[in-house]
Amino acid sequence: MEKRFLLAFVLSLLVLVLSQVLIEKKFKQTARPTQPPASSSQSTPATNPQPPPTPAETKTAGVSTVSSPIKAEREHDIVLENSLVKVILSNRGGIVKSWILKQYKDSNRQVLDLVAGGDPAKEGMPLSLYFPDNNDLSNQVNSALFADTGKEPNDAAAQKKTGVVLQYSENGIEVEKSLSLKPNSFLAELDIQASKAGTNLPCLVEWPARFGDNALETRDDAREVVTLTEGRPTKTSLAKVKDIQELAGGFKVGGVEDRYFVAIFLPATPISRVQVRQTGARLALPPEIGRLYVGPKEIGLLKGVDPQLESLVDFGWFGIIGKPLFFALRWIYGYCKNYGLAVILLTIVINMAIFPLRWKSMVSAQKMQKLQPKIKAIQERYKKYKVNDPKKQEMNQEMMALYKEHGVNPLGGCLPILLQMPILIAFYNVLTVAIDLRQVSFLWIPDLSQYDKTFVLVIIMVVTQFLMQKLTPTPSADPAQAKLFMLMPLVFGFMFAKVASGLVLYWLTGNVIGIIQQLYLNKHGMATAPAAIKK
Repeated sequence: MEKRFLLAFVLSLLVLVLSQVLIEKKFKQTARPTQPPASSSQSTPATNPQPPPTPAETKTAGVSTVSSPIKAEREHDIVLENSLVKVILSNRGGIVKSWILKQYKDSNRQVLDLVAGGDPAKEGMPLSLYFPDNNDLSNQVNSALFADTGKEPNDAAAQKKTGVVLQYSENGIEVEKSLSLKPNSFLAELDIQASKAGTNLPCLVEWPARFGDNALETRDDAREVVTLTEGRPTKTSLAKVKDIQELAGGFKVGGVEDRYFVAIFLPATPISRVQVRQTGARLALPPEIGRLYVGPKEIGLLKGVDPQLESLVDFGWFGIIGKPLFFALRWIYGYCKNYGLAVILLTIVINMAIFPLRWKSMVSAQKMQKLQPKIKAIQERYKKYKVNDPKKQEMNQEMMALYKEHGVNPLGGCLPILLQMPILIAFYNVLTVAIDLRQVSFLWIPDLSQYDKTFVLVIIMVVTQFLMQKLTPTPSADPAQAKLFMLMPLVFGFMFAKVASGLVLYWLTGNVIGIIQQLYLNKHGMATAPAAIKK
């Protein structure tokens, strides 16, 4: 029985072992298909199997990491045009070759191109880029052939449109320039962005110094870099900059101007940096769409763009006088339709306003002339004393008593002249900065804002001033002083020889009015003098 029990135990144990082996073998065979392929270096969870990438997906992934270059095959021009402006761009560097104002002429009476002339190799071109401390990159971008996102021309003819987007990309450098003209306006929208491997590159946008009417024979109107934050603009003369002048600050606008025209950037956020050189300006524009105004410095237009831009028309130190004179001149022009005649009429109004002072000056001069014998007698009594002698003080007191006794103001004759000087300076500024008088003709004068090249107007002015000097009594009986006074017309002639013809016309008209007034005073003026003087 024990043998049978032992045999049963061995057989049972054998069955258990064999069954275990068979079950394990069957389990392994069932689980093997869920394992990753032997070629895979990493195991993948059975719950989310990933299929191997296809060849097409592998090619797409390569493009996303290394972008293809973007550039044009050849150089060509692009023309942007609206009713007021015509801009010619070159796709080489994406720069401006020409910025034409259709309604204005240059000094040669040709269509006005605000960026013509100069040396592009030395000064650069508008909208070229400068990367600080990286001249190689600047040269690379400014000589690159940008691709137009629109259809490129198939022939040499320029492509006409109102806006363009130029792109250049190579070796991780990406630059995009967008320029669009607004209809019936001198305004344009501008956006310039530069980056390297997706990171923005700081760069400065250049605008060269050769700006405005480049056909002028003399550049007496200085070109300046103008910046504006709040209040009055700050102007830096390009001619006075020796090397590079850095202007740092949050400028609301910035650009280049001459006497009558301005190219000014108006970004959405402030300009952080401006470089001023003799060859032009460099401005750090924010990488977002902003505005660019390239056009005349006409008060109404500037005020329409931004009320603060009105201050770009600078009437100088005596602007408080000049600005009302300008609007008065424009108001008179609205009736007579001729600025030469408007200058004459405004001069008559000014002289009528100061007539009482001028009349008192003439009467004072006549009184002083009558008192000259007594004044000379007093001077003779004290001429033996030195200047620092106390007796000289007694002489001055005696003369002042004489003036007081006869009601004479020794400085009365100078008052009208002193009063006219601020008006003269203010009127000069009006005639030289107001674009309304640019290239306005009158009689034989082709441009009231420029000097008369025939000098006929200046000669007439000298003759009338000489005649007025002869009619006016000299306050001194000294012949030497009388001769000195007679030289004054020649001095004024040299002073006015090359100033705006409108200013000469203003002074000439004042002389004619003065002659008429002096003739009347010489005939009737002494009736107003005190009886003591008449004796």
